Amino acid sequence: MIQCPNCGAANPDSAEKCEKCRQQLMPGKTEVIIHETPKLPFIKRAPFRKGSGT
Repeated sequence: MIQCPNCGAANPDSAEKCEKCRQQLMPGKTEVIIHETPKLPFIKRAPFRKGSGT
């Protein structure tokens, strides 16, 4: 059952609009998109030396 976000009426899972108030219902299926983090080359950092400034 899908609950209408507008009036709270219970509607069948196949309903696209609320049977009571005709409000568009949110689909029950959620699509999840997963993006991979790009692989970056390892960067070696030079050590910080205190007092090496001007």
